Amino acid sequence: MLETKYAALIKNLFQEYYQRNISMGEYRAQRKRILDQMDEEFNGVKNRDQSDNQTGD
Repeated sequence: MLETKYAALIKNLFQEYYQRNISMGEYRAQRKRILDQMDEEFNGVKNRDQSDNQTGD
């Protein structure tokens, strides 16, 4: 099941962030890659990099 694969990836990523092994910026970048992969796999939507249009948090 693909859902469990992605759930495990996000859970592991969160644990890395929660344990302060990665920065918030790295957490967000990796989470975005995972979510983009999910969107492409489940919805057939390939996301373009929109980093130029985003505002900083």
